[in-house]
Amino acid sequence: MPRAVDCLYDDRVTSVHEALRLRDGWRSGRQRKPSFRCRECREPVWPHHDGNTGAAAHFEHRRQNPNCALSDPRTQ
Repeated sequence: MPRAVDCLYDDRVTSVHEALRLRDGWRSGRQRKPSFRCRECREPVWPHHDGNTGAAAHFEHRRQNPNCALSDPRTQ
């Protein structure tokens, strides 16, 4: 199961932890809505915190992409 831990934000590589900080800043009204892109296919992705099931923080494609190795194939 692929789990991307970094992405592109403003054409630079950004960690999932930095992306979560940016996302939380947007949700609180302090920053503009961030636009994150997959490093491989450049499609939109969104950061997720680590979960209760043991999943580490990661990015998921907004829409699954069967042509991208970083897209989760379980939900395609």
